[in-house]
Amino acid sequence: MATDVVEILLVEDNPADVRLTEEALRESGRPLHLSVAPDGVEALAFLRREGRYAAAPRPDLVLLDLNLPRKGGREVLAEVKADPALHAIPVVVLTTSQAPGDVHAAYDLRANCYLTKAGDVDQFFDAMAQLDRFWLGTAQLPPRPATTERDAPGDATVLVVDDDPDIVDLLAAALGDRGYRVLSALGTEALRLAREEQPGVVLLDMNMPTMDGAELSRRLRDDPATAAIPVVMMSAQRAVRASAALLPVTDWLPKPFDMDLLYATVARWTTGPAAA
Repeated sequence: MATDVVEILLVEDNPADVRLTEEALRESGRPLHLSVAPDGVEALAFLRREGRYAAAPRPDLVLLDLNLPRKGGREVLAEVKADPALHAIPVVVLTTSQAPGDVHAAYDLRANCYLTKAGDVDQFFDAMAQLDRFWLGTAQLPPRPATTERDAPGDATVLVVDDDPDIVDLLAAALGDRGYRVLSALGTEALRLAREEQPGVVLLDMNMPTMDGAELSRRLRDDPATAAIPVVMMSAQRAVRASAALLPVTDWLPKPFDMDLLYATVARWTTGPAAA
């Protein structure tokens, strides 16, 4: 397909499988952005751009596990393929089950492909490489529909929650140069600012004293006043990426920052000047 960044939604509740899938997809060197939904309810909210996913990118491809909490993969597949706005998105079932009944049911629900997760890492990487070559290299994916502009909370305001003053200063300078209004705070003060200022996005570090990123992300989700604000988790530890997939966050940003990726990530979740 074209050289644009490929948007993939992985629906998976196992952090180890999230990490393995991300590493396997990265092997191709293809420009792509991987979003992760840890259960069926979150996956459908992402696809329908509801709540904190109001600015979510439309996936070019969905990788769907069958055994999911809250709402199973078969239910998700049925709802996606019954939705006129979503049914054209290719859905690849990626699961451990080899049961003929599961395979038959998935194709009955109009899955585009059914892949069994290999127990061997090399076999899994090989399967993902074949998936990449066909779906992202050979196949012509459906064009993305024209999108209408959506108002993100707080528009071009970014709330940075990080206990490293150098990181805060770097983000304030870099995003300020792009026209964003940057606020920073920790712990309960960050929760207060989020409620009062309604930022377009929260950039949240994982490892912090007093209240870490996991706890803060849960509190933002559980407060009706902040539940719709997109939260991007930041960390220098790649292993955190997999565990963050089970948290109520909308995206992931590795440290040290790739500045182009930083700008693109903030633009993805806001309607600020960098998104124009």
